This record gives sequence, C-alpha cells and structure tokens, in this order.
Amino acid sequence: ELELSQLQQHWSRATNGQGQVVNIIGGTGIGKSRLVLELRKRVSQNPKSVITEFFCDPVTMDTPLAPITHYIQQEIIGDQDASDSEKLTILEGLFVEYNLSAETYVPLTAGLLGISIDDRYPANSDSPQRQRQLLLELILAIITSRAMRDPTLLVVEDLHWADPTTVEMLSMLIGLSPAIPIMILFTYRPSYNPAWQPASHVFTMNLASVDAAVAESISSSICESLSKEIVRLIAEKTDGVPLFIEEVTRSLAEKNAE
Repeated sequence: ELELSQLQQHWSRATNGQGQVVNIIGGTGIGKSRLVLELRKRVSQNPKSVITEFFCDPVTMDTPLAPITHYIQQEIIGDQDASDSEKLTILEGLFVEYNLSAETYVPLTAGLLGISIDDRYPANSDSPQRQRQLLLELILAIITSRAMRDPTLLVVEDLHWADPTTVEMLSMLIGLSPAIPIMILFTYRPSYNPAWQPASHVFTMNLASVDAAVAESISSSICESLSKEIVRLIAEKTDGVPLFIEEVTRSLAEKNAE
C-alpha cells in the first residue's frame, strides 16, 4: 500500500504538468507487475487519462523499436486482418491528428511495420541513419503531443529486455518529460542498469521480499483453514516472494478442498 500511495503521488504531480519518471526494481515474482496493475486501475478511473504500454521481450531484444512497433500494430492499427491500404489510411489519420507530414512519415512507418505502400507514396530515399532519426522524432512527437492533450501514464514493462534503439528513445523522452503531464513507469530486474543519468524528476522504488509476519498474513488471507505450522513453512520456503507465497498457498488450499 505504501508503494502504491507513492506512485499515486507521482501521478498527481504528473497530471499537474510536472513530468515524473519512476523505476520499479525487483526480482521475478516480487510484485512489480501487480503494483503497475493497481496503479493502472486507479489512473483509468479518469476518462481523460491516457495509458500507453510498451512490453519488452527477450525474443526481440535485437529488433530496433520492437515494443513501439508492437504498440502501433496492436493499439493504433488494431485490426491485423486489415489490408495494407486500410492500414495506410489509419496511419494517415494518425499523422493528420498530430499535424505531422503524412508524406514524410507514412512511408517511414510503413517500412517499420512491414506495410506495402505500392504507388501511394514514393519510396523512402533517406539514408538508414536519417530514417532512424526521423522515426525517433516521430515517436517522441506522438507521445509528447498526446500527453500535452491528456495526462499520460507510459508503462514500460521488463526494461531489461528492451532493444538499444528503444532505450535511446526513452532516454530522449525522459529528457523532455519534466514539463509534460506524463508519468513514465519502468519495471526491471536489479541486475539491469538503465542508460539515463539521475535527475530531480527520476525516482527509484526497490521492491524487497516481505518478512515472515507479512508472508504468513498473505497465506492466511488466502486460506484461513491452513494450520499455523503450514503457514510458517510456506513463509520459510518461498523466501518472502509474494507471488510464490500466493501460488504455494493456493495450491495447498486446492489440495485440501479435494
């Protein structure tokens, strides 16, 4: 509850135009994703708030801008069965909405998403370096423009699996964020060291294992019929990791119910 309360305070500052960046650090099963989920629930209660999520995956660690590509495909394009022509129309509408040049950015984004432009637009003749620069500028423009219109919670889960280009874009966004109504929330493992430098609007939250008393409380709240000895053993064997405590407790409770 303390961590959630702190996150809500950061969100409140962000909605008032003081951009916030929060790093949630913790091992597997410690509760990073659950904490993010609870914050999302509270943020979503305001219909004017925007929640954007980038998911990093070990399979795409070497694919430039993989989380952003996935986001555009799933959340902006939406219908994966749409024709390439229909997808181009969606992209055109997006760029019109944000006053961006469709002639410049549609071919560029289409290339990122693997969408054929046929004869609708001329082929992109920019160098790979220039295309990369334009893509980063485009992504930043969309995120910041949306945040200026509606307070935005940007969640980046499992940052330790992000590709280098995505990390570069996020570093640039952090630099822009202090004067924008945005809260950028990262989750990653303790072994990962983010590329950005410390700043007054960047905060870190380390999630640690719970002590025996809290572990026993979690087990008892899930299954009151377990004996005190079993509850104590669960606390010992799960090393204070909340997710493991819950899984073991539920498993034992199901066996007792059979």
